[in-house]
Amino acid sequence: MAEQTIPCGQAPQVVIRAENNLSIRGGDPGEILAIVEDLRNLSAVESDDEININCECDCTLRIPADANVVIDRVDGSVVINDFLGGLRIDIVHGNLTMNRVGDVECKSIDGNCRVANGGKLLVQGVGGNLSGSALSGQLCALGVGGNIKMAAVSSAQTLKAGGNIRIGLLEIKNEIHIAAGGNVRLYLPPKAGYVLNAACGSQKITLRSGEETQRILGRASDMKVGEGGPRLKIAAGGSISLLDSEYKEGDNEEINVDFEMNMMNERIQKRIEEKIRRAEKRTEAAQRRAEERIQESMRNVGRSGPGRSVTIGGFTEQRAGAAQKKADAAGESGRVTDAERLIILNMLSEKKITAEEAERLFKALEGKFHNP
Repeated sequence: MAEQTIPCGQAPQVVIRAENNLSIRGGDPGEILAIVEDLRNLSAVESDDEININCECDCTLRIPADANVVIDRVDGSVVINDFLGGLRIDIVHGNLTMNRVGDVECKSIDGNCRVANGGKLLVQGVGGNLSGSALSGQLCALGVGGNIKMAAVSSAQTLKAGGNIRIGLLEIKNEIHIAAGGNVRLYLPPKAGYVLNAACGSQKITLRSGEETQRILGRASDMKVGEGGPRLKIAAGGSISLLDSEYKEGDNEEINVDFEMNMMNERIQKRIEEKIRRAEKRTEAAQRRAEERIQESMRNVGRSGPGRSVTIGGFTEQRAGAAQKKADAAGESGRVTDAERLIILNMLSEKKITAEEAERLFKALEGKFHNP
């Protein structure tokens, strides 16, 4: 791995683009440390009070905590740890994983988004699931294709998901709008007060406060719960459950994860795939060379004189004296490769050549064959 230090002033504005995976951690003040496999794939340009960082390979950045960071575009996945500066994420084509971050705004995440120990979180679009825990700020998710599953959220505003929504709310501070294609389950503070407007496709709304459980069929309009308070507007394709209890242990299995493991696995997988591609190319090239050399040897061992027609294993060719000399030089390398040996044996097993012809080919490739 190679490192490059990029000097920066106080509260730098940093714009990042990466063609593969990106990892960000909080770093020392006054400088940005970039770690890549090859520095030729990294460029850092300062212009208009911005530092623009472009990377064509996997990249790890150590960025000062007072920086304001814009991730303009990442074609792979992103992992962010221990960074409390300003953070805006425009486009990530893979997954986004964040742990111990400040306020974050996400515009478009094609994969899954996981956040733990964060501040305010605004998510405009996630193609997969949104999950995590411990947000000290407000959660707002305007469009999640999969499920939303968050524990210990300080407060929420708008939550929309194509799948299920399961949220553990620490406080109901304001009006909340929730829409889900599947089920909605909210874990609320003890003795929470609110006004409920809810409708669900399964005709099942469950309210539980302490030891008391109430079930409502289909719809609830302007229903005062507890002492009343902010309005909860909920629409669900499945059932709705509002539980006056803490988020249950075991419901947050996605929270305690190795936040860099996914990206490491992706890096390893890419390297393995690249090595396989290179090996396949080398094998194909060796196969072609072996076939060409065997063809030459077959023409040589079947020849009985200059300029005469030769036939072996179904191959026939008319050769001139000058071309024969060239074939003789090419055929006498003194060694039979594994690829050549395999091709000859396959031809023998398929009865394209006889055992005698195979023996003559081996001798020709070893430089031991001489025309009578």
